[in-house]
Amino acid sequence: GYDGDLLFWKGEYPPGSPTHKEAPYAFKICALEHARARGYDVALWADCSIWFVKPPTPLFDTIGERGYWFMTQGWNVGQWCSDDALPKLKITREAAFKMPMVAATFFGLDFRSEDSIKVLEWQRSRCDDGTFVGSWANEMQQMSICPGVLGHRHDQTALSVIIHKLGLVMDYPPSFFAYQDQTKTEPHSRVLALARGM
Repeated sequence: GYDGDLLFWKGEYPPGSPTHKEAPYAFKICALEHARARGYDVALWADCSIWFVKPPTPLFDTIGERGYWFMTQGWNVGQWCSDDALPKLKITREAAFKMPMVAATFFGLDFRSEDSIKVLEWQRSRCDDGTFVGSWANEMQQMSICPGVLGHRHDQTALSVIIHKLGLVMDYPPSFFAYQDQTKTEPHSRVLALARGM
């Protein structure tokens, strides 16, 4: 079981959040800031598509030990970063193609950890400077004329970059989390949460 608290918003944004149109996925950083302001030590972000199949205790233990928990999902930053975002992220396109992309669907921060605070502050700055703004698609080359760029992934792109800059560890699948379409049979024994839709 799980005896911790749940914070969620339905039909409204977390306190202080801009709209999704103004800053895509900014509600994530606002929700995490809200959790910290309320005095929580550890927060696990889970998109509304996440279904827990096991108690999350082992993951909370890992977050406490590392100070955070992230998992990569197979893409790289270069594929999902607009030209406009590159200078704000202080990276080159060439470097971006070498950075693995995090799964921002599901991750954890320990607010007692200096690394997690740096992540939180970076995400706030990138939200405020417009880095999150951009299109999911690049079919009209609206995000970049560079071959291989598929679109822009907003908070996920920025989060991937700070993880790289800080030298933080990202787990590789199988880990605590998996996408439903990656588990045609029973999920790996480590998996405790699945992204299976609403």
